[in-house]
Amino acid sequence: MSNEITNFAANKNCTPMTDLSFEALAHYTRGMATMFFLVWAAITYTWRKRNRMSLVLFVAVSYVALGYAKDIVFLFTSWMKDPFVETLVGIFDITCTPIVCAFFLEATRPGTLNVRRLVCGYLVFLAFVPLYCLFPVKEVLFTAYFLSALTSLVALVIVPFNVVRYNKYLSDNFSYTQDISIGWVVGCAICYFLWFFVYALCFSRPTWYGEVAFDLISIVIWMALCLLSRRHKVVFSDVAEAEEENQTAEEEEIEVTDSLALSLQLCMEKEKVYLNPHLSLADLALAVGSNKTYLSTYLNQRGKTFYDFVNEYRIEEACRIIDTKPKGTRLAMADVATRSGFNSISSFNRYFNKIMGVSPSNYIPRTSS
Repeated sequence: MSNEITNFAANKNCTPMTDLSFEALAHYTRGMATMFFLVWAAITYTWRKRNRMSLVLFVAVSYVALGYAKDIVFLFTSWMKDPFVETLVGIFDITCTPIVCAFFLEATRPGTLNVRRLVCGYLVFLAFVPLYCLFPVKEVLFTAYFLSALTSLVALVIVPFNVVRYNKYLSDNFSYTQDISIGWVVGCAICYFLWFFVYALCFSRPTWYGEVAFDLISIVIWMALCLLSRRHKVVFSDVAEAEEENQTAEEEEIEVTDSLALSLQLCMEKEKVYLNPHLSLADLALAVGSNKTYLSTYLNQRGKTFYDFVNEYRIEEACRIIDTKPKGTRLAMADVATRSGFNSISSFNRYFNKIMGVSPSNYIPRTSS
């Protein structure tokens, strides 16, 4: 979405304000937002080599910072109220749309975006800038806005579907979700796009109040986005390859052997490998002397995901810990969660309630009379 409607210092149709202090506040928040994005551009620069998602985040934040910084052109008196310059600046603002959408898509489906696709998408939007210079008519502006809105809506539809597919892969390959789940991306994408759509509808005629709201809410949304991205761990670089691997495993007809079942039972019941809070399918396959495809198919044929298979053992271990506690003692549930292999108290509480039907704190030990 375009930031054109936020260029209040340059917009000749800006609603006059009797309270000059609010106008001053609007200028202040605009400067604060500019500094905010410049600082985060520098911070995300240090993250760019972590994974492709971090690289796209750096590009997106830097481009938004550029979008704010470029408004310095309105300090020139000759351009301050020039309708042509105002429109051109607005068209430039919407060129960030494919970059922001690329971030959300890369976060939810790693490997699907590459430099060529990103550059091609960006050039399509950037082409409206010289096009408007050649043909300064409202149809060019309308087309640019329409394409921006359409691209945002498409991304908003695709992202939740990607999250479902991503989470299925996680449940088939990992026994934990902390810091690797991408549910937060959906929330951020909805907040980001919904805010711009609502703002465009409610503040088509700009006011200083709207300028303050726009800057402050943009800061909050991007702050959450950057902090959550920093905490997130990308566990694979190409979701397409990962899904193909899982599909192959599901299609294979594997005859279950006693040796696999015995090795799996030994690892889980005797060696208690499930106590590793970051246990993955690859780790377990190595422990039983098998491979990921074979083990995944073995579990799928029994109607279980790897996540459920491992965490059922963890809940049994948690129950044993509670059952054998000395009478009169009180156990901290966080300690029980850690000792049974969970790396998140929230995951422990949620899964315990799912399996046992009660919360851990309300669980009655089987040894009690």
